[in-house]
Amino acid sequence: MVQSRVILVIVFDNRTSLGLVRLRVKKALEELSTVFENIFTKLGAAGHQRTLDSSFASVAESEIDNLFRD
Repeated sequence: MVQSRVILVIVFDNRTSLGLVRLRVKKALEELSTVFENIFTKLGAAGHQRTLDSSFASVAESEIDNLFRD
């Protein structure tokens, strides 16, 4: 989740560990959060867009983790 409005999807092959995915995503989120915050501010949409709630984020993260389990 980026700025509670955008879902980031990254595709890795089967040689990639969950730890590496989390590391790469964390770094990408730091950079993308700033970019999307600026975009939403410039568009005047910072307070007008619907946000995804934390329960959705939690379920999505759990499902993604399950994809990496054998």
